[in-house]
Amino acid sequence: MDEVEGIMRARGTKYVRVSMIAPLKEALKEGKRRIAMVGTPCQIRAIRKIAELRIFDDRFPNAEITILGLFCFESFDYRNLRDYLKKTMA
Repeated sequence: MDEVEGIMRARGTKYVRVSMIAPLKEALKEGKRRIAMVGTPCQIRAIRKIAELRIFDDRFPNAEITILGLFCFESFDYRNLRDYLKKTMA
């Protein structure tokens, strides 16, 4: 399975509470260096803190971690957001 196919199979939002740190650390230990993390603000905050403190820099110097944030548990009005994004991104 190529990267695009894997991403497409994993798409969709499933709001569950999971540790972001353990899977990140495991992926880095397995030699993965291009990693995407997707999560709600409270989950992403931990990954941002690790990046800010440069915790993994010495052990995994070539790691590229892409962070994609979601809205917090669908606490938004979908129609208004869609209309706003269409207007803003046009």
